[in-house]
Amino acid sequence: MIEKVGDIELTNEYWDCECEKDYIHLRSQEFCPICKAVQEDQPGSRVSEILKYGFVSVGQESESAQVKSLALEWIKNNINENEWVEDEWTSLNDEFDLNIYIDDDGNKRATVFPVIDGETDLENYIEVL
Repeated sequence: MIEKVGDIELTNEYWDCECEKDYIHLRSQEFCPICKAVQEDQPGSRVSEILKYGFVSVGQESESAQVKSLALEWIKNNINENEWVEDEWTSLNDEFDLNIYIDDDGNKRATVFPVIDGETDLENYIEVL
């Protein structure tokens, strides 16, 4: 979910460590192996930086991390972050659909859903932003 703080948009799906570069991490990564920052003590990442730089994944990327990376790349290339769409669905590939929307509380969201036997599985999803 994206939270607006003044003119800055932050997401709770990623966090920033203290490193000078490669400082964006998935929320599931508990600490940075380089600077040793602990995610619970660090701020959420700026949406503009996630779209510009992607995010850091240490070691083998999980399927969830790969799907988030794919979705972020699509958003970066197709959506103006200042003109977020109210509700747009797109196919990322044969296995995943992406929904970009504004929720009932006015929050910008991006969620990936698996496609099973040609049908979008709305019960299982991966939050991207």
